[in-house]
Amino acid sequence: MEEEKMYKFINVESPGKDLEFNLECKDNYHFLDGNTYRMPKKVALHLNSLGYPIYEEALDPRTKQPYSKKTGFRNRFSVVEVGEVPKEPKAEIEDTKELDIIDKPIPKRGRPFKNPKPEPEPGPELVPMG
Repeated sequence: MEEEKMYKFINVESPGKDLEFNLECKDNYHFLDGNTYRMPKKVALHLNSLGYPIYEEALDPRTKQPYSKKTGFRNRFSVVEVGEVPKEPKAEIEDTKELDIIDKPIPKRGRPFKNPKPEPEPGPELVPMG
């Protein structure tokens, strides 16, 4: 596993908006604009590489024909290293009952669980005619 460091995520393209994506079809990430996260360097490099070129109209000096000239690159995101991952203190746990895990599914963001339809209340009994 690649060493992780602390990085600050900045959404340059859409300030204030979060970003959700997966990398290499296996790792899912969710970043909020302006927050600091622990991530591998390959994720930071990937996000910093995303952007689009900036072009200007120019005239060919020989033919006087207009053409598009690449003059720069605009990043969509900025991910800046802010330091090492802080070392977490080891917790001493005496009673493991507090660590019991409740087996409940957690809904994904934007997809709340649907409540089951309530059972219809029984109506009057039907008596066959005649």
